[in-house]
Amino acid sequence: MSLKAKRNIYECPHCHTFSMIVNDKTGLLVCNKCGVCADTPLYDETSEYRNFAIEHGVKDKSRTGYSGDANAADLGTAIQLTGSKNSKLLSDLNKKIVQDSKLIKLKKAMRRISQLVEDMNLGKPIASKAQEIYKNALDNGLLHNQKLVAVDAVCVYYACIHRKQAIDIADVLKYRDEITLKDFHNVEKSLDSLPDLKVTTSFAEVAAGFAETKLHLRPFVCDAILALGRVFEANSSFAGADPTTIAGALVLHINDYLLPGFKTTVENVLTVVGKSEKTVLKYKKEIDGLREQTKNIPAVAELIKIMKDEEMKR
Repeated sequence: MSLKAKRNIYECPHCHTFSMIVNDKTGLLVCNKCGVCADTPLYDETSEYRNFAIEHGVKDKSRTGYSGDANAADLGTAIQLTGSKNSKLLSDLNKKIVQDSKLIKLKKAMRRISQLVEDMNLGKPIASKAQEIYKNALDNGLLHNQKLVAVDAVCVYYACIHRKQAIDIADVLKYRDEITLKDFHNVEKSLDSLPDLKVTTSFAEVAAGFAETKLHLRPFVCDAILALGRVFEANSSFAGADPTTIAGALVLHINDYLLPGFKTTVENVLTVVGKSEKTVLKYKKEIDGLREQTKNIPAVAELIKIMKDEEMKR
């Protein structure tokens, strides 16, 4: 309420001077000359206030349809322009968020990703990385015609891989029933061009993580898988290939050395990595072609020795 526009309400009814001031705490008018307190509060007790008071049995003078004072504004959604630089920036940001559809979409996506991560009990570092991947994808124009909940899932999936946290596609999909495997892979293809997305991903660690936490293979088997993957990474093999696909091929290659009771099945591996059998087996064939060299890797050689000893016992 402007002092100039409504000057007469600030006139003291007792001394008739314009010395009335507002008590921000009570909303009452008090004369700072004679001390009289006006019976009528400055705050407009509209039907919203009256209904609230009746319903809750309290008198809350800030329960009005507008921000009656600075304190009420701080507790509401209004932005008070005081002329300071900070308030101007805050106002501009609010206008930008309201007017910029891209920012609105990003804000909604941040909430969706946080909720998915919370549902999966993965922690804040995963949420932060997933949100970073999403923003990069949005900035690079890679989200056109994509199902947004599928984008959220792929971002969380890659964030887990980046943070060296073993996870498979099925883990993500079971938390969002509306996403199909096809939706997931469509988004993956769109994100392939994201800068540094694959560079930060170690297929050796992904493979070892899957072997340990999802396939429950023995520790010496996981060590062999990790060592084999490290050799290929050191030689820049499979550069640009999907890390999860290579991880599946590594596990299947090592699986061939294992005796019944130690090994897993092709179906189990494909379920964990969520990739097509044809693609995974294509890379496995390449790795199998190097068997004479790879079996001399110390951890792989140790695995072969353990299997021979086990076979003799049988």
